[in-house]
Amino acid sequence: MEKRKLAKISEMIESSDKITTLLYVVTRKIKQSFKATAKVLDKYDFFANRIDLSEALVDYFKSIVSKQLAFAFSREDIEICEYSVIDDDLPNRIYTYALNNALSFSKVLTEQLIASTSIPPVTRLPEIKDSLWAYCIKTSVNGTSFYSFRKSSKGKVTTDQPQSKLSKMMAFFDSSDAELKPLLSDTISFDDKIDCIYLDEKFYVFTKSAFENMVGIEDELRENAETVVAKIINTELVVGLMDLKEQMMESRLLLKMLSSIARKQNHEGFDGEGVEKMKLVLKQMEGRDLKVNEDGRIELQNMKDVKDFVKLLNDYYKQGLVSGCYYGTNSGKIINPSE
Repeated sequence: MEKRKLAKISEMIESSDKITTLLYVVTRKIKQSFKATAKVLDKYDFFANRIDLSEALVDYFKSIVSKQLAFAFSREDIEICEYSVIDDDLPNRIYTYALNNALSFSKVLTEQLIASTSIPPVTRLPEIKDSLWAYCIKTSVNGTSFYSFRKSSKGKVTTDQPQSKLSKMMAFFDSSDAELKPLLSDTISFDDKIDCIYLDEKFYVFTKSAFENMVGIEDELRENAETVVAKIINTELVVGLMDLKEQMMESRLLLKMLSSIARKQNHEGFDGEGVEKMKLVLKQMEGRDLKVNEDGRIELQNMKDVKDFVKLLNDYYKQGLVSGCYYGTNSGKIINPSE
């Protein structure tokens, strides 16, 4: 059904002569109440600005969107599945992600791109260079509008402002005198890809890592990780977790694993029996002893101990029901066997 929806939009683009294509840049700025180094959730504001396009660029961005949508149904093995923070990340998957999960980034859509009819234009590229975060292509066809996003950065913008010798310089080859010359103008570069499409209150994600970076999923990961760590600390079954918490929060992999634990609720009901199971599994899979003190509590003395504990809590070690083989993977989705 989801796949067919994308295919229908693609067919409309190909067959309709009445298509409107608009381009917006999205900038990200730190909220006035925070510092850039602050380790807090949701500390950025996002803003949309319109950029007027020439006819040639309208055709260019239309072709980019059409090409990406065609990909969504050109291969029979393409799967559309719900976004998971840790997954097998196979190349034939398109992930769906609900808008309400996207923190402050969602306001670019709900309060600006969709709701506002007077989005301010960009008059000079230097205005947005340092805060450029992404760009958006709005496509309207037969009464349906959707938004395609591509992660960008200030490195994609070059201006004619004075630069040092170590700064990036744009140049062009003048064929009239066979000489390479500096391009003295404001430029912004684009490529022929998009990372996601927003349609009917849902993102369809083609490039997972770029999408995660763009919408700030790191903030969501940190929030989920904080919940899991707090719950484990309250059990009083793990020693040293508080001391190593700050280091844990600096690891993107651990944040993803803890967020996976939060979604599967593996930390709920963690007790002394869970500690015993962890001891058995680590010994069986790795041939190592889990550090447990005389009180039966797990001791985390360094980050290696933390990684062992989090892997065990995330059910990293799995066994195939058919082959009986053991596997090590952080991905996994809880299913309820048919009765």
